[in-house]
Amino acid sequence: MTDSTSHRTANDSDAPTAPTTAPPGVSPGPVFLAFVNVTGTASAIDSEFRDVDDVVAADERNEARRPFIEAARHRIAQALPIEVQGVAALRLKKGWSQRRLAQEIGTSQPHIARVESGQDIMLDTARRLAGALDVSLLDIDAALHSRTSK
Repeated sequence: MTDSTSHRTANDSDAPTAPTTAPPGVSPGPVFLAFVNVTGTASAIDSEFRDVDDVVAADERNEARRPFIEAARHRIAQALPIEVQGVAALRLKKGWSQRRLAQEIGTSQPHIARVESGQDIMLDTARRLAGALDVSLLDIDAALHSRTSK
């Protein structure tokens, strides 16, 4: 089924085409593609879809790709506004994923997610975070307070 409002790439012969002209008085904007997954339905994209976390995890296991992922995380950390400088920012400055930080301190990724969301932590966890992230306990304390004081 084709739909004149849908968009496709030049290599996608089965997909509908983008309209070539805009309605009178409307300037054409950028072309984009959006997929909505409705629970209980299947779509052609389901079998081709790869979760972004799986793609990043595969790149992290690839010795040649890992530095690029870490550099991208570092750039994200540098761009974060000062109000967002929590444990996640310290982790991103290292270029690490939540999974990597969890491995470094001997815990689980969901635990790191809870820490980053502001959950209280034990002193031992704070010490392990400080050691893995190469920061002081005071830095960890400040990062935890910056997240929970909002």
